[in-house]
Amino acid sequence: MFKLIPQMPLGGVSKSWAGLNIAEVFSGELVSVAFDDDNSKKLNTRFKKKYGVVPPGPNTFVSIQGGSAFWSGQNQLMLLLDGENINADKDVAIKLDGLAYTSLQSDSWASLTVGGERVYDVLERFTALDLRQPRDGFAARSSAHHMAVFILKLSKTKFHLLTPRSSAQSFYDALCHTADNVI
Repeated sequence: MFKLIPQMPLGGVSKSWAGLNIAEVFSGELVSVAFDDDNSKKLNTRFKKKYGVVPPGPNTFVSIQGGSAFWSGQNQLMLLLDGENINADKDVAIKLDGLAYTSLQSDSWASLTVGGERVYDVLERFTALDLRQPRDGFAARSSAHHMAVFILKLSKTKFHLLTPRSSAQSFYDALCHTADNVI
């Protein structure tokens, strides 16, 4: 029997500058959750029962039992779940009692952490968002150098970026190029 070994889109790259570090990380399983307006109240109740918190609202992410969740659009969430589980989407669908559509997205996204004292100097030139003002727990769906990105503010000097796997190398190259020019 063959055993498939998951590989990160960028091969686990990392690069450091004075005051900045960029590293590809394995962030666990990524599950998208979409639901109808008709089910939103029931879903909120069920989500809180199963994950310990209400679903995050716009521009936020929250810690949940077994990972974190962030708002990704109207009636849409993304769950970052700890560990490896090829059936994570099915497990989430069961937990939410069929109130949402779920899809395993882990293979579709690259995950990077960007941190250090110079993080704002670089990110403010990489994306149009003002990331200095929002509190920890901020999440945004945006673009950077014309590529899609979810940006999660983990702490004052650390961010988690998720970008589509199909453009991951270009995204990483553009981020490093920005850092080279700034630092």
